[in-house]
Amino acid sequence: MKKTFVVLSLFFAVACYEDDPSDPEGTITVRMRNSANGGTRVTPSGTGNYFYIDGANNFYGDYHKFVTIGPMKGLGNVTQIPSSGWASEVAVQPGYGYVARCESYGAYVRIYVVKYVEAVGGGIIGADVKYQSPFVP
Repeated sequence: MKKTFVVLSLFFAVACYEDDPSDPEGTITVRMRNSANGGTRVTPSGTGNYFYIDGANNFYGDYHKFVTIGPMKGLGNVTQIPSSGWASEVAVQPGYGYVARCESYGAYVRIYVVKYVEAVGGGIIGADVKYQSPFVP
């Protein structure tokens, strides 16, 4: 019985590892507060401009456009630059991947939202975010 449990445990551990690739080289992790709670501005390397999470929990940034890639298991799964779906702001959602384009520099950033950051008394005050820049697929 114990041997079966160990074998099954190892199988599931390996299966989960293969589905969740490690973060790409140059990944930066940041706890971003939304603008209603102190605001955290991120200026990725090579972009010259910052983006942030607004008070309605959307990614927004002057001279930035964003596209939501959808649910995925990590930053390494953002592998392409979409040709459509770009918007000046998009909803921040845990477990989702994004690509941002800095309009003034033509640089791309890949983004992954790990989880929301919640206040002690409740309510979303930001998100834990991973990103990599420059992103060249």
